[in-house]
Amino acid sequence: METQIYPLNDIVQYYSSVVYNKESKQHQSIILIIEATKFKKGKHYDDFFTYAKTLVRESLVESKNKFNKDTIITHLDLTGITMKQVDTQFLKKFIVMFQTEFEDTLEKLIITNIPIFFKIAYKVLRPFIDKDTKKKIFFEKKSKNGKREFTNNDDLLEEY
Repeated sequence: METQIYPLNDIVQYYSSVVYNKESKQHQSIILIIEATKFKKGKHYDDFFTYAKTLVRESLVESKNKFNKDTIITHLDLTGITMKQVDTQFLKKFIVMFQTEFEDTLEKLIITNIPIFFKIAYKVLRPFIDKDTKKKIFFEKKSKNGKREFTNNDDLLEEY
């Protein structure tokens, strides 16, 4: 099987559609947004890590300059993601790398639009997440009246 060569602009455009940042005046923070459904399993992982690390570094500089903070918020949007798209080996490597290289820079991680199968994936990944980071993870929970609520209680996943 031949390896497909992609033009650099196409690769950068792909990366920037998966992970990008924006300023939030409401939260007084830079928010790193990850649109999981756009992630292509098995595509250019090493280059993707390099891109993501560069973006995090730039986001931290921007956070310091605009808000005098050494942290950023990360929003993981799982809208439309399927089990087939989840690569737990990639996610384990991603978690370990970012906990090592960007220790104490996560203000919070907000996970939204959680599919039913996420409980299984999270159970596989949870042992790789350190105790302090777990306290910063907030899961979206739909209340009975349809409002969005957030909890950092892992037990929430037992409801799925």
